[in-house]
Amino acid sequence: MALSFQKVSSRRVATGLCGAIAGIFLANIYGHLFLEPGSRLSIFFDVNMEKNLPATFSALMLLSCAVLLGQIAWVKLRKVELRNRIRDTKNQLFATHWRLLCGIFCIMAIDEFFSYHEKVGKILKRHLDTEGIFYYDWVIPGSIFVVIFLVSYAKFVIHLPPATRRRFVVAGALFLGGALGMEMVSGNYVSINGPDHRLMMALLNGIEELFEMLGIVAFIRALLLYLQSDPHRKQMPAVRRRELATTGDAVAGRADANKYR
Repeated sequence: MALSFQKVSSRRVATGLCGAIAGIFLANIYGHLFLEPGSRLSIFFDVNMEKNLPATFSALMLLSCAVLLGQIAWVKLRKVELRNRIRDTKNQLFATHWRLLCGIFCIMAIDEFFSYHEKVGKILKRHLDTEGIFYYDWVIPGSIFVVIFLVSYAKFVIHLPPATRRRFVVAGALFLGGALGMEMVSGNYVSINGPDHRLMMALLNGIEELFEMLGIVAFIRALLLYLQSDPHRKQMPAVRRRELATTGDAVAGRADANKYR
C-alpha cells in the first residue's frame, strides 16, 4: 500500500532524531560516570549493550529505513508493471535492489536489538585466534559482506540522482565508519591493552555507536528527500494516463465488436 511522505519535513525529522541521540548519549555518559557499573539503570542507558534504550532506538530507526525502502520498492514495482504493459523500457528502475535493501534493513534492525553479530564473533573466536583489528572476529564476515554488497550495488548507486547518491554515500560512510571502522579500532586497543580500561572502552564504543546512529539519521533523511523528489514519481501520472488510454481503447474496441454481432 502506498504511503504519503510528501508533507514530512526531512529536516525536522533529522533534527528530532539528533536531539534524541543527544539525550541518549547524555544518559550514557551519566551512567558511566555516576552510576554503579553493572547496575540495572547503567545497563539500560549503555549504548554498547543489547535490549536496552539505545538498542531499541537504533532498531526502530533501522525499521523506519526499512519502511521507507519498502515504500520506494512498492512504487518502483508499480512502475515496472505499468512499463511492461505499455512496453516502455527506457528507464532502469532497480525495483529488486530496493526490495532487497528493505529486507537487509529489517535484518539489521533485528541484529541491532539482539546483537547477533557479536554472538557470531564469539563462535568464530573458538576457531580463529585473531588479534589486532580483527580481535572482534565478526568484522571478518562483516567486511566480506560489505565488499559483496558494494560490488552488487555499484550500478544501482551510479544510476541514482546525483544529490541522492551523495547523501547515500555519506550515510553509508558514517554507518560503516562506526560499525566496522571503530570496531576495528576498539579491537586493536583491546588486543594491545586488554578490556579492563572501562572509561576508554566506553569512549570507543560511544564513538562507534554515535557514528552508526548519525549514519542512520542521514539515510532516513536521504530516503525522505528521495521519496519527495523521485524523478520517476513525476512520470507516474503520465504512465498511468497512457495505461488508461490503452485500456480505454481496448474496451471501446470490444464494445464496437459487440454492437455489430
